[in-house]
Amino acid sequence: MESPEVTFTLAYIVFSFCFVCAPNEFRSAGLTIQNLFSSWLGSEDVGFTQYHIRRTSITVLVHSALPLGYYMGMCIAAPEKKLGYIHQVSDSWRAFLLLSLCLQLASWTLVIYWSRSQLE
Repeated sequence: MESPEVTFTLAYIVFSFCFVCAPNEFRSAGLTIQNLFSSWLGSEDVGFTQYHIRRTSITVLVHSALPLGYYMGMCIAAPEKKLGYIHQVSDSWRAFLLLSLCLQLASWTLVIYWSRSQLE
């Protein structure tokens, strides 16, 4: 029998690929950025530019959160690795967490920059 880490990893890779590429099955199930955040995005017909700025911003934030989601999912899927305790994990997991956090921080910085540039 496969280990929970391998099963979770394969499932997360498939989910991430399908979420980013959005095949027809995901679109029909409503698992797209446009459907999940439709109340915040507003109407494309009323404010075309604002809609696409918001859609691009939320897409960047959600897609950049996927590696961090993997790490948090592995905390649950493989509790024996003790990934919740930063000082007890291996250097490779610590580097992965650091890179995931840096990616998330960089995407937030980019979105804030876009929002500030838009106001000027």
